[in-house]
Amino acid sequence: MPIHLVQAEKRGAHDSVIWTLAWHPAGHMLATGSGDTCTKFWGRARPGDPWRDREQREQEENAATEGSAHP
Repeated sequence: MPIHLVQAEKRGAHDSVIWTLAWHPAGHMLATGSGDTCTKFWGRARPGDPWRDREQREQEENAATEGSAHP
């Protein structure tokens, strides 16, 4: 079975190359450190949490609006 790797990109996240990163043991938090001397923390819902991020919520709302539109 082939393995599919998904890459993510967040423009403007750091002003330099990321030198290090570490995941929280539960997998819902990521810390990144870069050459811009900043450490940033990134979060997502924990597995099983009902919380949805803003982008996902907006996509679902747009899909519902488009699906209910009458020509």
